[in-house]
Amino acid sequence: MSEYLLPYSGREVLNKLQAIDDLMNNSGNNKDCDIAATASGNNFVITDSSESPLLSLKADYEAQLINGYQLFDASKLKNPSFGEGYVKNADGSFSLGGATVTINDDGSITIDGSGEITGDAYFQYKYSHAEKLALVRGGAFYSNYNTTSSPYITFFIRAWGSIYSLSNGLECQGTFNHSQDSLNYEQAELIIAICAEKGNTITPCTVKPMIYQDGDGTWEPFTNKQPSSKALTLDVYGGQLLNYNSWKDIEGVVNGTAEFVNNGVKLTATSSDCYTHYAASHSRVLRIPAIPEKECTLSWKYTGPSGNTVYVFNEGSTTLARADATSEQLQFTAPADCEFITFRVGNMTADTTVVYEDIMLNVGSTPLSYESYKSKQSISIDKLMSEETINSKVQKIMTHLPTTTILNDGDAQVEVDYFKNTTNGKAVGKIFKANVDLQTEIENLKNTLTQSSTESTSIE
Repeated sequence: MSEYLLPYSGREVLNKLQAIDDLMNNSGNNKDCDIAATASGNNFVITDSSESPLLSLKADYEAQLINGYQLFDASKLKNPSFGEGYVKNADGSFSLGGATVTINDDGSITIDGSGEITGDAYFQYKYSHAEKLALVRGGAFYSNYNTTSSPYITFFIRAWGSIYSLSNGLECQGTFNHSQDSLNYEQAELIIAICAEKGNTITPCTVKPMIYQDGDGTWEPFTNKQPSSKALTLDVYGGQLLNYNSWKDIEGVVNGTAEFVNNGVKLTATSSDCYTHYAASHSRVLRIPAIPEKECTLSWKYTGPSGNTVYVFNEGSTTLARADATSEQLQFTAPADCEFITFRVGNMTADTTVVYEDIMLNVGSTPLSYESYKSKQSISIDKLMSEETINSKVQKIMTHLPTTTILNDGDAQVEVDYFKNTTNGKAVGKIFKANVDLQTEIENLKNTLTQSSTESTSIE
């Protein structure tokens, strides 16, 4: 049976699973071969999934690829190794001859101030010999600053009484050559610095230094010569996006009392306008992560008179939608900049009780049947990963019975293969999960054995 261990490639896996299904039924013309299916979209819901691993995933999204060509590591300047006439401020910025210099996290450098520089000043970082040899090689060096500036930024090699520099004081592009033989000596020093010259006019701007030996000089952040790309994060839930247990544990009530029952709440008003808390400023409010620009539905079962209202709020403030409780549903769409939503249910009449049960929050314009909340599962992928690597991560993510919601943070079109909620789908899904678990155990065992072998010089 070893030939039936399942490979980590989506479509091939599906073909193998169908062969296994035929094998299990001892028939090559099995009429009930309803095992798996494909679903796709931006943020979408699968309504016929089983409790099984995802098979495979493809994602189409824009991602900024970083080549690793940037040699200027501005973060080094946050802790200078030497300098004169500068002051490091409490907020991490630097005062330099009357100018304020801020080293930004993305590797850019912001200069603020006005008038003339009041005195010569600088601060620098000098690389160790080992750091230098790891970062650069002999040959041509190039600069491509986006703007000139004062104070100015410089990257230079100081060797044998000479200085080879790439600065943006007068020009943005420059080049010099330096040999590997010279770099191999400790006397060849690699230094980056920010310098202010007395009398020059301060130029407020944000500088993006680009020092490179490869590529065309397009600016990119420093990644220590390692290629990378922006990751796409996928979150997988069941159909329910409301964590009811968290909501009932923290939710407070105004002008009444609450009894949390039947996946909802029984509200008894002690005065008019009783409602559950919703304002972001209140500590007893559940902040539900928003799904921007995607229609969602909040639904419930209601016992009580008309005239009571259910609201959904943008970040606990602006109303996104409202509906009479007797409608038992409302639809809303969060704006692009919305990070979380809140909601409230209410009872307007003193000395009365109303009941909201089976509260359900789901993606889409149609309310789904109530189901309990399933903990979020997340994975991150990027375009530098192979299909095999992506699917090995994906296949550790479980879909849910009967509904699975798949969301992503990159406005990506995603396609997944999954096991269906059918007899064969659930049966073969179990086989597939067992194989994924086995492969994981094998990898863990390999890692353990490798670690053990490196910790011991001999095996008795």
